[in-house]
Amino acid sequence: MRRLLGISTLLLAAASGCATNAPAPTAAVEVAPRKPRPVVGLVDVKLSRLLDFESDADLTFVRDRMTSTAQRDATTAGEGKASLRVVSGQQGVKLKLATLLTGRQFPGSWTLVGLQARSPGGDAVLRLSLCDASGKTLTSRAIPINADNWDWAWLDLTGVAAQAVDGLELRASIESGSRGTLLVDTVALGDNARTFPPIDGSPVKVSLKGLHWTVQLQDASLQIASPESGADGYLRQSFDPYRCIFTTRAGAALVIESRGRIYEGGTCKPATTNGPWDAIAAQHARPGRIEIDEAFGRVERTSSGDRDNDGYDESRGSYRVAVHGSRARLTLSPDGPPLVEPLLEIRGMPPGDAVVTVEGRLVEKCVRLSDGTLLVEIPSTIGRPTTVDVRIDARSATAASPGQSLPSSASDVR
Repeated sequence: MRRLLGISTLLLAAASGCATNAPAPTAAVEVAPRKPRPVVGLVDVKLSRLLDFESDADLTFVRDRMTSTAQRDATTAGEGKASLRVVSGQQGVKLKLATLLTGRQFPGSWTLVGLQARSPGGDAVLRLSLCDASGKTLTSRAIPINADNWDWAWLDLTGVAAQAVDGLELRASIESGSRGTLLVDTVALGDNARTFPPIDGSPVKVSLKGLHWTVQLQDASLQIASPESGADGYLRQSFDPYRCIFTTRAGAALVIESRGRIYEGGTCKPATTNGPWDAIAAQHARPGRIEIDEAFGRVERTSSGDRDNDGYDESRGSYRVAVHGSRARLTLSPDGPPLVEPLLEIRGMPPGDAVVTVEGRLVEKCVRLSDGTLLVEIPSTIGRPTTVDVRIDARSATAASPGQSLPSSASDVR
């Protein structure tokens, strides 16, 4: 499987040893939404709560209780009325999961295991590990946690083999940063597995499982960090037949096109080795000009991803215009490098079927997005100033438009 290079949120696993043991009565299991800090993202996570530290009985599940620095704290909580205060965050706490999971298959259909955490003494890095009865680390990772807010810290169970629950232990400790108190709340299993079918014939398949999205293109399979991986994980913003758009909580965008172009942080990179990538990179660096007569509309020069205010949005790899009627004519002009199958975003067109032609030749496919924007891929390479006409017709685009068809294999415009 090819991994997407340059994405800082790809996850790295590390190992850390643990110990064992297990007793006590089985805690009630509940599936419900969390508060006050739900999992961030458009895809819900089904939860099975294991511990919430609302009563002293929950301390039974703290390993080495007599020598542990952990105690209940009724003054703060991620949810509910109490949490577990670990006085020595560096020493950490070991939580016995075996009895809580009695009678269950593990991991079964669950894709995540984790807890809510906070480091009141200052921002820190939490080491969270899952260990089996022999002390072997099954999965472990370092996770940034916040001084002021409760955050979910998750481990990915998708690579953990099915096994007996006897002796399972979840360990949390502060690895770096603030070495003071560690606060722990709700311990839970999570299931975030989702599959998104292709849209309108798109070859792209998208799935979410554990700490990763998987984006399957025709010639590549890419993995990027899911929302549950942390602050830099990607949320699903929108999927359409041409592209998948993801954003982080901070608003950083990642665009993966069905044709294999990836836009991240204003840069363009290939998902595969197939394609005219030198020409595409040159076009991205020098996108030329898009022009439209004021009678039809205006070039959108102020989108957040348009670093040069020229109408080309580097964060999305598209030329953007806004129109104010049912007809528009615009011109694409290269500035040195030819424009390889440029993508247009046209806002403001009224409802109806869109007919798009490039110098009289019909563009067979355009997509109307949910916000009304028309997304048009010009299926040719443009080497000189080229006119694109767009109009809305109440009839079907094919029936309403004369002219020669311009399939994806059409000749270049030179």
